[in-house]
Amino acid sequence: MYTWKIFVSFLLPTISLVAVPWAVHHWIEPLSFASTFALIAGSLMIITGAGFLAWTSSIFAAFGQGTLAPWDGPQKLVILDPFRYVRNPSAILIITILWCETLIFNSFYILGWSLIYWLMIQVYPIFKEEVGLEKKYGEAYARYKKDVPRWIPLDTPVKFDP
Repeated sequence: MYTWKIFVSFLLPTISLVAVPWAVHHWIEPLSFASTFALIAGSLMIITGAGFLAWTSSIFAAFGQGTLAPWDGPQKLVILDPFRYVRNPSAILIITILWCETLIFNSFYILGWSLIYWLMIQVYPIFKEEVGLEKKYGEAYARYKKDVPRWIPLDTPVKFDP
């Protein structure tokens, strides 16, 4: 079950980070690489970001008994490790990886997709996700939401006892 949850957690990021950019460049404009520096720096950042994304996904699966996918969210409120600094570390990682892809491929299309994705993750948490989490977890989530920012990580982690 744990392995399945990890797989599902990577389904949406894989579509966002691989399938959409590939499809755009397959049908509109072939991919080309930017400079060697951009390729190396961007690739290192993508590898690091993917590692952190795996970490956040495994936290959701192991402790929250859910995934990053909206249809299979955690069953428990997860306020561990990166979630003590910022409420949406996975979304931040996905946007960062898309920007690295933009750098590597020197692609305005991937930049455009990253801006569309960024707008979507601005709207969904505010109007759908956070409302549902407040209903599901009540005062515990309201306190978490008050103490931990949505997008800009804190310098020090919040100490939280639900």
